[in-house]
Amino acid sequence: MSKTKTTAAPRKMTARKATATNVAPVTPKAIVHNRKFPVVKASRTEMVNVINSTKGRFFTSTHIDKDGSPRTMNAIKSNKPASELGYILVYSLQDKGYRNLNPQTLTDVSFKGTHYTAKVKPRVKASV
Repeated sequence: MSKTKTTAAPRKMTARKATATNVAPVTPKAIVHNRKFPVVKASRTEMVNVINSTKGRFFTSTHIDKDGSPRTMNAIKSNKPASELGYILVYSLQDKGYRNLNPQTLTDVSFKGTHYTAKVKPRVKASV
């Protein structure tokens, strides 16, 4: 007698209906961590401390320009101390030049895989 293998017919794939047991609930925490970087709400003082701790490494910052428009730049902090008015001297990679960063108008800073956002958005009047 020869032994023959019998194979079962392939199973058909059927679509499952979404029920409460097979769908993960969407929570605000899951939405926050769906971004590229985890988001941390921080004060402006904490964001300035993050910029000061970069030690010559790249960071990305968003601030409000004098004309009231948001500006995002990749930069490196300069070794020179802050000015008397508190501006931070950074080297902008897009403009290939030094720029003064006003810490009072900071809205976002990204450094080492963490995105810091201001707890309170700045109130800046557009100067014409």
